[in-house]
Amino acid sequence: MAKLDWLGDDGPLVLLADAEAAGWLGIWRNARKGDPESEIELVDGERMIMDVELDDDEPATDYARACAALDEEVAALVPFAGGTALALETTGHQAAFTCTGDSIVVAKWIFAPDEKHAARVLASVPDELVWRDTEVVFVLRTKGVRLHPAASRTETDVPTLPLALAPGRYAIDTTLFEPDEDSSFELFRLRAL
Repeated sequence: MAKLDWLGDDGPLVLLADAEAAGWLGIWRNARKGDPESEIELVDGERMIMDVELDDDEPATDYARACAALDEEVAALVPFAGGTALALETTGHQAAFTCTGDSIVVAKWIFAPDEKHAARVLASVPDELVWRDTEVVFVLRTKGVRLHPAASRTETDVPTLPLALAPGRYAIDTTLFEPDEDSSFELFRLRAL
């Protein structure tokens, strides 16, 4: 049984292509006229400001766009300066990569007694689970992705989970996996098209 590496955050997580990840700004945005000078910071030569407002009608940051896209969905594509992120509704939970059959799965931990138990039950996800197609297709043009906290910039030292995923088109399916009365996981399957 392999140990799983878990990543958690208060907000959703995003799957970013390694080649595009540097453009993800999280809750940061470029400073605009009228922003208080006391809140503006120089970040990599750019005048930036942290904007934690979540205006669904006019989201100002990558994080706000991810939250707005996930308002009624569990998975959504979010365009950003570097490319397109796959946002996953994992708010308040941690997630890990695992696999089922020939597909990669992001497992959102809802509850389980401990990491050892979670790793054991996720190592044997049954093939006969009923999956729901989210109708989201994530396109990966280069090898490699990372699971990243949506609120954080990629240039910071926040933990991420890397995966050497091959380029291609991936349909995103979801299901609830409750292998026993002690554990529950929401699974997001990346199914190659």
